[in-house]
Amino acid sequence: MARWDELFLEPAAPVLLRALTIAPTRARYDDFELILDEDEEVNPVLVHKLTSVFGAELGGVTPQDAADRLYQAAAAAEVPGFEIIPRQVIGTFTYAKLPMVRDMEAAGDLLAESDLVAAVAGDPEAQRLVAAEHPAREDSDAPEDDYSVLDADSSQRHAIDTVLAGQSLVIHGPPGTGKSQTIANLIAALVAHGRKVLFVAEKRAAIDAVLSRLKGVELGDMVLDIHEGTRDRQRIARDLGATLDLATHAAPPDAGRLHRRLADRVQRLSKHVGALHEVHQPWGLTPFGVQSALLGIPAAARTPARLPAPERLDAEAAEVVRDEIREFAHLGGFGPRAGRHAGLRDAADVRAQGRDGPGRAATPRGFRRAGRPDAPVRRHRADAAHLRSRRVPVLAPVSRRRDR
Repeated sequence: MARWDELFLEPAAPVLLRALTIAPTRARYDDFELILDEDEEVNPVLVHKLTSVFGAELGGVTPQDAADRLYQAAAAAEVPGFEIIPRQVIGTFTYAKLPMVRDMEAAGDLLAESDLVAAVAGDPEAQRLVAAEHPAREDSDAPEDDYSVLDADSSQRHAIDTVLAGQSLVIHGPPGTGKSQTIANLIAALVAHGRKVLFVAEKRAAIDAVLSRLKGVELGDMVLDIHEGTRDRQRIARDLGATLDLATHAAPPDAGRLHRRLADRVQRLSKHVGALHEVHQPWGLTPFGVQSALLGIPAAARTPARLPAPERLDAEAAEVVRDEIREFAHLGGFGPRAGRHAGLRDAADVRAQGRDGPGRAATPRGFRRAGRPDAPVRRHRADAAHLRSRRVPVLAPVSRRRDR
């Protein structure tokens, strides 16, 4: 075990590492057998620490001369208080991130040429270049240009098109919003364009989520899982050989029929979306906006009254109707009353309420009482003739019955 002094700390690190297997000898797991591997290696994290922090020269150190080389290098680099004490420790010593650190050190020149890396490092010019608006990739509904292998909504398609256009982005989203689905679609699209993709995740669960989606659409063979590669090199070599063998026997697909079906579905969906967001006059509303508004209406505020022919109202008449409906509702005209149609009160009740309370009574023009659909109620504004000339009933209850 190597020790040295570093400010107020007393760090310690093993010098040699050997793999150890702990196997239970009985089913009760009350006794174990320790199996020590024969191969050993010099602790790479210790070597990296001494060379990067103290400038020690430890190139080519081996397990056989590790102790002597460490003492000599520590003395030359003036590592304070360095010593090696005889001690054996069983523990978990992982250095999975060290290979990434070495890759970054070896690729210093390549990283220096990257505007994205420079922007992350805080370079103002690189940040302006990365944040600049780039020409968006032209949207195309042609099946030949769509390589999505999983369902994708408009926001996910936008993210995929942005990456295919050569831009960098960050996608934020809570769990369950389709991030792994978007990554799987992005991998498929990039591979279809002849690109290579490196997918890195901090947790294994994120990798499994993307792999499971690709395997679900029979594209698992185009991914080489190199997670824990230093521990399972035989499996990686086997998977790589199977993928190369499969590529030599793969026949070009006949996608003509599939493309025709996809083009038909895309066209029908596009027409549906266009109709859903088409503005209807004179109301200036879209079906999507109306449906969204109706979802926010509580059950207690609903009424069986309906506009039977709203398309016959022009903009001026629509404004008059809107104002009178609001006034009628303010006076309680849509409130329930025993013996009457639920959700539509008698016009006489509303007039009486208007006389007894503040203000004056008002009943929408064209309103029909629930029991007598042919008996018009009193009209009260000067522009009533405008609606009468069109003979448009403003509101009518959904279900009607005769007074008993």
